[in-house]
Amino acid sequence: MTPQDDLAARLAEEAERSAPRSALDVDAIVRRSRARRRPALIGTGVVATVLIVGIGGLSVGALGSLVPNDLTAADTASTAEEAAVEQGGSPEMDGGEAADGGSALAPDWLQNRCGSAPVTPADVPDAGLLLEIDFPARATTADDRVEGTVRVTNTSGERVSGRVSSSPAITLASGGLTVWHTSGVAEQGERTIALDPGESREFAAVLRPLLCTIDDEVRASEGFDAGLAPLPPGEYAVSAVLDIVVDDAPQVRTPLVSAPEPLVLEPPEG
Repeated sequence: MTPQDDLAARLAEEAERSAPRSALDVDAIVRRSRARRRPALIGTGVVATVLIVGIGGLSVGALGSLVPNDLTAADTASTAEEAAVEQGGSPEMDGGEAADGGSALAPDWLQNRCGSAPVTPADVPDAGLLLEIDFPARATTADDRVEGTVRVTNTSGERVSGRVSSSPAITLASGGLTVWHTSGVAEQGERTIALDPGESREFAAVLRPLLCTIDDEVRASEGFDAGLAPLPPGEYAVSAVLDIVVDDAPQVRTPLVSAPEPLVLEPPEG
């Protein structure tokens, strides 16, 4: 089996393991919620009946204080996820805003998880900003890092200002599945950006020709590059994701996504 065949087999296994599943099993969540709330409601009624029959002198407020908290909480909603689902949505589905006012979307460096299909420009709303990448067309499997740039251009007719992630998130894909993405940038903060119509700004970016799997995602926050195996020679696709929060809508984080560009990884010379 050639290295490329081995990679294809591993990618097929990753695709099987890493979805297409919803981040939340909506039906299961609703079933769990309703199943928990039925006995909770029955239990609350029994407790209240016993108290009313046996202690007729207690006030309504006193009765409420004697009903266990977990029963009254279950009557309201068992978890934030279940409440969101039963209202027709979820903090992790369809974007939008989370309960605390921030964006519910995954941050840019977690948009393309190992073994999943990378997002494309068609998957995100048009923010009037174009994201493009500029990386070498060729590199070797022995390269520790490949440096490039990510460019944001204001394609709208109005000035755009806001904040972007300090480091663009780069994705390397093969066969339509992510084989590596930027990690370990959770605490690096943001940069301000202001672009007039037609104006651009560039950011330095880095990719590493390494192979990650869905199991490595548990280390994505602190960085999972250490210990990853190098990718075999072959043809890959490079893309970028960069989050922006515009000043006109400070509670909404919008991902900008570049079109993929080809990258050929070659064996090292000698």
